[in-house]
Amino acid sequence: MNIPAQMSIIATVVEQGSTSAAARSMGQTPSAVSKQVGLLEDHVHDRLLNRSRAGASPTREGQEFYQKCRAMAEKYKEAEALIMKLDGIPRGRFRIASSTAFGKSQLIPALPKFKEEHPEVDVSPDLTDSEVDFQGEGFDVAMFAKKRNLAPKPRAFIDFLVCEFRNSNEQPANGIAPRPQATAVP
Repeated sequence: MNIPAQMSIIATVVEQGSTSAAARSMGQTPSAVSKQVGLLEDHVHDRLLNRSRAGASPTREGQEFYQKCRAMAEKYKEAEALIMKLDGIPRGRFRIASSTAFGKSQLIPALPKFKEEHPEVDVSPDLTDSEVDFQGEGFDVAMFAKKRNLAPKPRAFIDFLVCEFRNSNEQPANGIAPRPQATAVP
C-alpha cells in the first residue's frame, strides 16, 4: 500500500471536487482513484469523503486529513524537485493538452525523438478539441489554435502583405507589389 500516493490522491480529489476531475488531472481512471481513496479510508478506519453524483467533498475528518495531506504533498514535491535539480536530468510526468489536428500532425510524431532524448520524462498527451481548464486539469502545456472571430470589431492587429512573383523581372524596383497582385494574410 502506497500511503503517500493515496494521501496525494485524496488531496487532489478535494481540490478538484470530484474523483472524475481528479482522475483526469492525474491521468488515471475514476475507478482507480476511487479504489485508492477507499483503501486509504479502510486504512485510517474513517470516511474521508462524501461522494455523490455531483462530486466529492471532505467530511469533517476528511477536511483535517486533507490539510495534513496537502502540507505533506508540498514537502514531498519540494524534496523531489531538489533531487531532480541536483542531478540535472529531466524526469517526471509532462502533461500536454493539444488540439486533435495539431497533436496528430505535429506532437505525436515528435514524441519518439523526445522520449529517446529524455527517457525519464513520462509524456502524457491529451488530444481534444474541447475547451481545457489548463490549471484545473493539471496540464504543463496546452497548445490550441482559436478561430478568429471574423465579425467587425475594433482590433489592434496588422495585416501583412505577402507577394509572390513568378520571376524576378516582375518584381517592382521598390519591392512593393501593386495591390491586385498581393495576397493578404491575416
